[in-house]
Amino acid sequence: MAAAGNFNMLIGITCSLVAVLLRLASAETVHVVGGTTGWTFPSSTSVYSDWVATQKFQVGDILEFNFPTGEHSVATVSKSDYVACNTASPLALQTTGPVNITVKSGTQYFICTYPGHCAAGQKLAVVAAAAASPPSTPPSVAPTPSSPSPAPASGSRAPAPVPSIGSKSPKKAPKASVHVVGGTTGWTFPSSTSVYSNWVATQKFQVGDILEFNFPTGEHSVATVSKADYVACNTASPLALQTTGPVNITVKSGTQYFICTYPGHCAAGQKLAVVAATASSPPSTPPAVALTPSSSSPAPTSRSHAPAPAPSTASKSPKKAPEASPSVTPTASPTASSTTPITATPPTASTPSSGGSGAVIPPSPTTTPSSAPPAAVAGVFLSLLSIAVAILC
Repeated sequence: MAAAGNFNMLIGITCSLVAVLLRLASAETVHVVGGTTGWTFPSSTSVYSDWVATQKFQVGDILEFNFPTGEHSVATVSKSDYVACNTASPLALQTTGPVNITVKSGTQYFICTYPGHCAAGQKLAVVAAAAASPPSTPPSVAPTPSSPSPAPASGSRAPAPVPSIGSKSPKKAPKASVHVVGGTTGWTFPSSTSVYSNWVATQKFQVGDILEFNFPTGEHSVATVSKADYVACNTASPLALQTTGPVNITVKSGTQYFICTYPGHCAAGQKLAVVAATASSPPSTPPAVALTPSSSSPAPTSRSHAPAPAPSTASKSPKKAPEASPSVTPTASPTASSTTPITATPPTASTPSSGGSGAVIPPSPTTTPSSAPPAAVAGVFLSLLSIAVAILC
């Protein structure tokens, strides 16, 4: 029973540890927006963009907006409303601080809806980093045996690698510029009808740039109108109307027309026509062209053979000298008193003939005389036997 109780306790502790580890692994990070500064009217337009650059956001993290209730707000808006600081139609609005918002996939845009706060830089764009997915395992493909290429001939060089043409990296898209309408004058009742047309002549607009209309709320407005209404200063049916300054509008392709709807302002010259320059398309990358190597001396074919070496004229083996058989003439006397010793004449070594083409053949060693033929041996034996018989008798 005690062993079973200990076993159950061990299982319980193990499960608790696993749960704690899983919770720690999946714990989200809390990002306090602006750090110690919090969510407030910024000292410059780059305060929150600089703060974002120091963070790394993951899906599920928490954004904590710290601000006093009644002084600021957090509005979730679209990208276009974020750029234009449009507070008219937020996707979500929270006015009681602090506010906690969960980071979602993609990009989220937040602004403060209090007048002038967004234009001063109290705006935030958060991009969640994509979770790294494990690399997919490619299907195994059986390698196709390739036919062996013929071995290069000795002395032949491998062709130089073909340089790739058009491998330049694409140019980065130009960063959007902010054009403050009227410069230091701003968007106001002009001193002449040519004030804004003269200002336009000093600018170069690109698609995606920002037009910033600076004016006090309640004194001016920005109406986007058609060309006909722009020419006639017709304020009855604007395409879009914004009355809370400042107003940021994104430059689009073609020509955009803007007027102030306050009585007499458009006729006095408070009107603007903006033409976006055509974005220069990056040069197309030409296809890579393989350089044809210059023709060189033809390589020997696989059927050609190296010439056989010429036989040396001095490589003939020397002729063997014939062996000289010794002539042995035994002389046997019938009587014991007259015995003639046998004399063996050594053979005369013949000089081998020299090889062709002046090659000198070394002389062969002197041939050792061969043993006496059987008949001579028998004669000597009979002579010795006769002498022995004569002495015994």
